[in-house]
Amino acid sequence: MKISARAFLKAVFAAAAVLGLWIMLPPENAVGFSAGAPAGYCGAPSNGGSTCFVCHNDGSAPVTVPGMITSNIPVTGYIPGNTYIITASVAAQGYLRFGFEISPQDASGNLIGSMNDLGSETIFQAGGVYITHSSNQILTPDSKYWQFEWTAPMAGSGIATFYGAFNITNNDGSYTGDSVLVSTLVVPEDISLSINSASAFKWQVYHNEKGLNILGVPADHYSALLTDVAGKYVAQWNFIRNTDSETTSLNTEEALTPGIYILQCQSDSKQFTQKILIRN
Repeated sequence: MKISARAFLKAVFAAAAVLGLWIMLPPENAVGFSAGAPAGYCGAPSNGGSTCFVCHNDGSAPVTVPGMITSNIPVTGYIPGNTYIITASVAAQGYLRFGFEISPQDASGNLIGSMNDLGSETIFQAGGVYITHSSNQILTPDSKYWQFEWTAPMAGSGIATFYGAFNITNNDGSYTGDSVLVSTLVVPEDISLSINSASAFKWQVYHNEKGLNILGVPADHYSALLTDVAGKYVAQWNFIRNTDSETTSLNTEEALTPGIYILQCQSDSKQFTQKILIRN
């Protein structure tokens, strides 16, 4: 079949236009979001649990991996106004491109404290609510870590939860074939410096065979964090009260072993802290 000169030229110009458009695409469109994840994809409940899995995935759901977010915050909790180092790390043998997004939030889904980057490898989204990777030094074999500063909020702010989503990519320039991991870091406020006390709430806590009962809940929405005396995480809850009862059951995955525990409960405006002795 013969092609006219006019048809041939039209085909050449069309191909050139497509090539030119591809060349002009920003890097994040050519190789995913290499210049930083968009805001709101760290896996936080305030964002509906959305992660980078929305675009990047290999067909399997995100996997929860503890310990990917670490810090130098003492086990007793953060001291209001102090600045700490937060480390986000991810590893996968044979891969060389990684990404992340983290946001520290309170029980209501608001940014808690403030973040500051420590170099050119991270950037902020949504006015500092989220921190994510930049395009600088993004290619590293087998593993990658990022660090940033977090300045703790004012006294009485309560529990801070760092929500994080991590992306392990196959570096083929597309959104498919990638893996997504999620992790959280739950940090209590140093209760020895708390400005609020149990008397401000008049809550009562009782031990039951499955966990704890709280009597006299003063707010419709609150969170609770249970740790041992060393600050080790035991359980965390978020509640929206939708009944007339002022008693809430806090069930743990396993029965509590005898010992001393610390329960921190936080509503929108107050915090309650109590030591609990669990007997046989």
